[in-house]
Amino acid sequence: MTGAASPPRRRTGPGRSALPAIALAYLLLGLGYSLATPVGEGIDESSHLAYVQFLQQERRLPLPADAHGLITDQVKHPPLYYLALAVATWPGRFEGLSWVPNPHCCNLERPSPAVMRHGEGDRFPYAPAYRLVRRARFLTLLMGLAVVWATWATARLTLPERPEVATAAAAVVAFLPQLIFMQGIVNNDGLANALGALALWAALRVALEGAGRRDLLLLGTFLGLGLITKLTLLAYLAVAVLAVGIAAWRARSAVVLVRATMWTALPLAAVSGWWFAWNLVAKGDLLGWGPWMEAAGFLRRKVPLSQELPDYLAIQWQSFWGRFGWVTVPLPDGIYRLLLLLTALAALGLGLAAARWRRERRVANTAGTRAALERDGWAALVIGATALLVYASVFRLAFTFDLTVAQGRYLFTALPAFGIAFAGGLIALAPKRHSARAAAAVTLGMLALALYGLFGVLWPTFRPPSRLTAQDLSNLEHPLAVRFGSGIELMGADLPRGGVGAGDSLTVGLVWRTPRWIDAGYVVFVHLVDSSGRMLGQADVLPRRGLYPTVLWFPDWPWRDAVRVPVAADAAGGAAEVLVGLYRDGEPQNRLPASEGDRAVGDHMSLGRVMVRARTSATVPAAATARGDVLGLADGAGAWRDRIRLEAFEVTTADASVAVDLTLYWRALDALPQDYTVFVHALGPDGAQVAGADAPPGEGRFPTSLWAAGDLVADRHRVLLPAGLRAADISWLVGAYLPATGTRMPARSADGTVWEDGAIELPED
Repeated sequence: MTGAASPPRRRTGPGRSALPAIALAYLLLGLGYSLATPVGEGIDESSHLAYVQFLQQERRLPLPADAHGLITDQVKHPPLYYLALAVATWPGRFEGLSWVPNPHCCNLERPSPAVMRHGEGDRFPYAPAYRLVRRARFLTLLMGLAVVWATWATARLTLPERPEVATAAAAVVAFLPQLIFMQGIVNNDGLANALGALALWAALRVALEGAGRRDLLLLGTFLGLGLITKLTLLAYLAVAVLAVGIAAWRARSAVVLVRATMWTALPLAAVSGWWFAWNLVAKGDLLGWGPWMEAAGFLRRKVPLSQELPDYLAIQWQSFWGRFGWVTVPLPDGIYRLLLLLTALAALGLGLAAARWRRERRVANTAGTRAALERDGWAALVIGATALLVYASVFRLAFTFDLTVAQGRYLFTALPAFGIAFAGGLIALAPKRHSARAAAAVTLGMLALALYGLFGVLWPTFRPPSRLTAQDLSNLEHPLAVRFGSGIELMGADLPRGGVGAGDSLTVGLVWRTPRWIDAGYVVFVHLVDSSGRMLGQADVLPRRGLYPTVLWFPDWPWRDAVRVPVAADAAGGAAEVLVGLYRDGEPQNRLPASEGDRAVGDHMSLGRVMVRARTSATVPAAATARGDVLGLADGAGAWRDRIRLEAFEVTTADASVAVDLTLYWRALDALPQDYTVFVHALGPDGAQVAGADAPPGEGRFPTSLWAAGDLVADRHRVLLPAGLRAADISWLVGAYLPATGTRMPARSADGTVWEDGAIELPED
């Protein structure tokens, strides 16, 4: 049966030849996305698998009474997708899958994207149950090919003379990161997306090609299959009505309207009617949602939608393009902003194309041209109406449920419409002679986005850290044997040799291991504390910035983490101690006990000291007396190396001439392996020592082992003089020695003269 059809237009260009390459690239990307996503990290994947497992074990459809455990949220869904997977994975069993939750997931203060632990069974070559899930995922990925083909075919129907638009639209859909992700996991969206795309293609054929019986049967069949897959496809009933109405209007025939309705309704009823009848009998509800709605009160909207509308739109926008996992792994904000700009440009391009269409329609002077333009208008109406109807059906849910329904994936049943509009709008901005180049740019741009989503976002998020080998562990610069609690081992730590500046960040390397699975989520704290006890910096973080919390740690898997500790901008210069420990998330007062060997060390461990450098560097005052004496040591090869230079000194009187402050300005020339004590000896007029003051530099705040080349240290020593002596009568001997042995560091004057016993002579002031 046919109605009045428009004269066919010649289809030109290489559009068909590009489709296999796009489809192949989609499959390869889909495999990559699927392999990069651990089992259970696809949204709702565990509960969808529970549905498949129920069908295999019980061999019947689930009822509301079966809504307990993982299957609870999926009992409401029609069964087609799950039946397909149950058959495809038979006689395998999903027993052995592990669903240990990550307690940090969705924590706004310290977010962790993983929803659950990923056991050894989900690592290649995979345990049997996990291989079965991978097989089910691959079947879902293959379903996505129908989305890609239907997008291309729909675009070819819409603009048969513009094959480059079909190519670009297919690429937009095939390389959309979120679609690739969703088609690479176990979720009934995978089949719903395919059937929605095919239903749109069939509806467009009915509207444009004359309501042929085959097209009507296909439309009814795709609609029926869609309704027993997911009820989000109910919006396509209105699309089918629109397509049949357009076909009847173009044919100017009520007979076409009646017959087209009949040939569409027959397969629709035959394929899906049983499901609605079964719902009435078994659940007392036509759609089967009633019992679930009553039990899903925790998802119901608790505040007016107007209060959450900005969040709703933001989540929907991001999760349409790419927000992986359980909507916990976003793309960078800059990419979302770029895509928003491109979408605005596409909308501008569509507006320009519509304006050109209206102009051409006004001046059309042949019946063939007018018919072709009319056909374009009907195609645009079907595609635009599909996008609006699907969006409206999804947005309607936001008035009933919370932000759970803000996910962009719910719009994917109309993805060909969005893909054609996006690609066609961008291409319309280019002059027609450059449209092929514009289509290529859209295709390559989407391919780049998909590749970045895989290798720049998804893979790094769920990939475990590198496992350190025995050789790596033997080469640790600072090995440790510290145990926190009963199951967390700190095997090594690295502190920066050059210290850290005030206002900068200190990076602390930590090497961890656990002998067994950890069932609790712990926070690692790294604190930087100066000699007065002031907290100069602290970082309370989940390991690996939340990507590898303790509940995910593989047993006997040594790995290296790096924690960045922001240092207070007003921190004074000097040594600060680095402390590390752990506590259960949300209970900072309950730290894990630390032990080193059999010795308990408290509720934290000191990793050592680092030098904090104040923002304002020390300077030599103009009033100071310049020097150039050098202290040095031999290096490991026995060669002499200058280590410290005495730049200047300054003598000031304090406390009514009883106390004298001698300030030495030391310049570090090279690293020192140990901490030296500075000696200051006061000599009377007869050359005999009358007083002294030995102390580490800066009263212990500037240990020499932390000095770095170029550091200037103002080292003040207060000397109490005997009664009757004035500062002007005193000369000085200064130098440095090892406190454990008393061995002094050799010294020489600026002209190279060696000072006896490392004692630098300073003249009377």
